[in-house]
Amino acid sequence: MTTSDIADVLAHHTPGLMSIPGVVGTGQGLQDDKPCIIVFVNEKTDELMHKLPTVLDGWPVRVDEVGEIRPLR
Repeated sequence: MTTSDIADVLAHHTPGLMSIPGVVGTGQGLQDDKPCIIVFVNEKTDELMHKLPTVLDGWPVRVDEVGEIRPLR
């Protein structure tokens, strides 16, 4: 059972997650119809997946491959 609000956990861990090369964003979403933390990555590689947690403060972590993210012009 989780004790911290998912938004607080996400805010706390986002800077550390974003410091991992290949991570391009974070967010909240659903996994198996339950709230989760999403980590967006350029490409899912074995090396990157080993660096990412599967759970953060009791909340499951889902990894989504989204490719390169660029600003619109």
